[in-house]
Amino acid sequence: AVNQLQLAGGRSLNTGAALKFMKDVVMSEGYGSRSAQDVPQFLIVLAANRAMDNVKEPAGELKTEGVVPFGVGVKNADRRQIEEIS
Repeated sequence: AVNQLQLAGGRSLNTGAALKFMKDVVMSEGYGSRSAQDVPQFLIVLAANRAMDNVKEPAGELKTEGVVPFGVGVKNADRRQIEEIS
């Protein structure tokens, strides 16, 4: 199934912006987050190239909100960025 995934589009890889979107929108109570009830929140981030934006700050904000991100790098992923996400 993973081999069948296709890139959604765009010219640059903005993983930091995607992490911020996840924190602000997807991991919010309005979208079903139950972090207020102490339900663990996990996020798996797959990256195949180096992000063109900052990932450390938005990943830190996710962690502050109680989300546990797991970074998985393949192909040309930047090891340092994957570590910052995780």
